[in-house]
Amino acid sequence: MRRRLSALYRNILTNVKTSLRTQLMLTFLVCLGLAAIAGMATTVFLEDTFATPHEEIDSGLDILEIDTQHLAEEVELIAERHLDDEVLRKEEIQRALDNGEQSTSGQTANFRIIDEAGKVLLKSTSAQWAPVDLQYLLRTSMELRADRRANRLGSSQHYVLAAPMEYEGRDAYMICEGIPSTRVYYVQDFSMIGSVAFLVAFLILFYMITKRKTGYIEELAHGLQVISKGQLDHRVQQKGEDELGTLAQSINHMAQELQTKIEAEREAERARNELITSVSHDLRTPLTSIIGYLRLLNDDRAKTPEEMRDYLRVAFGKSEQLQRLVEDLFDYTTLSHHDVRLHTQRVSLNEMIEQIAEEYVPLMEESGLQLQKELPPRELFAEVDPETWFRVFENLLSNAIKYSHQPSTVILRLKQREGGAVILLENESDAIPKEQLERLFERFYRVEASRSTKSGGSGLGLAIAKSIVELHGGNIWATSSGNSIQFQIWLPLAK
Repeated sequence: MRRRLSALYRNILTNVKTSLRTQLMLTFLVCLGLAAIAGMATTVFLEDTFATPHEEIDSGLDILEIDTQHLAEEVELIAERHLDDEVLRKEEIQRALDNGEQSTSGQTANFRIIDEAGKVLLKSTSAQWAPVDLQYLLRTSMELRADRRANRLGSSQHYVLAAPMEYEGRDAYMICEGIPSTRVYYVQDFSMIGSVAFLVAFLILFYMITKRKTGYIEELAHGLQVISKGQLDHRVQQKGEDELGTLAQSINHMAQELQTKIEAEREAERARNELITSVSHDLRTPLTSIIGYLRLLNDDRAKTPEEMRDYLRVAFGKSEQLQRLVEDLFDYTTLSHHDVRLHTQRVSLNEMIEQIAEEYVPLMEESGLQLQKELPPRELFAEVDPETWFRVFENLLSNAIKYSHQPSTVILRLKQREGGAVILLENESDAIPKEQLERLFERFYRVEASRSTKSGGSGLGLAIAKSIVELHGGNIWATSSGNSIQFQIWLPLAK
């Protein structure tokens, strides 16, 4: 039972924390209850201030009527009982009248027996013998019975009541004259003060309790205005776990996404401009040479056939260089899109390196280089696109041939590490500063101080290699130690 109650309490608490609707409902109920208490307290506190005292005589008047009727009946019984003894009869009736005067429940009253002419036949001790206007008395008594509210408020008044009876064989009346007992009560003169107090208390409490939420909504609105003006690094504060907290989180996420996309667009624009500038620069040199030599040929500047062939050979070489640049640029732009489709298959990295090494051994020997392979005895497999990976090795080995000291040894090593395979290519070359190592994989970047193309490269080879490696989920980086430079590739192994 305790666990159920605890779970129910946690569920309710979670619902209150995460639901703005529940919070508003609870706020409304709390304000309603507190306002009701405030209204009742105001009514009680101001009750004596705005109350007017009044006297109520209904109960006292009823008692006098009952006492008068009972006394009339008692006198009739006494008269019947002592019908033959007049003296005793009058004594008993006198005693009954006096007792009735003394036993009117603390009220001031006296009694008289009168005939139809208004003559007083008998009376109690404090009553008077003066004759009574019977018609007026009966009319007043009937009006009093018809309207009990007449003359009942205000100060105490003198009332006269009459009860019919029979005395000594003729019609008579028992007359009661007195002041009935009263009950003091208070009439409230303010019917709207409690309601006004309730309404005012409710509005004040609701405003105070909801002020924090409304202030937070204004804060979110201000944050949106700031973000809409371009300050995408602005963040709103997330308060609570309800819908407003979720809204704040969404606003921050939206601002972050917009900032990321705009920065990416700016970076793409910067890269596009840089690419256009670099391509224009690299295209200008071979085009200028081609146009220059063709102009010489067109102007018949070649003096001998050998000189003409030299002009054609240079122009053709520049054309091939221009073709390689365009092809590399096309490959780079294609591979730079991460949605490019790769035709991957399970490939033995040992066999791939063996095949590539055999193709490049003759080229290296022509350049005075030796290729040293270091492969593990256990085959390592990876999911790769063989065609693109041959391009990676082609770029790395071509750079090794171009920039290695001659004679020297180029090491190609494969080993397993950190759940993947590491391919290392090491060659001896001029020392490369660390800041330049970090830029080797940028497009059109060359270590040479000038952007000459005497080495025949387009400046896109390593950038293409990096794109291919990253498309396969791997990493590529370069390190340098003295006159030795190492290119390392980490590639996840096939499962």
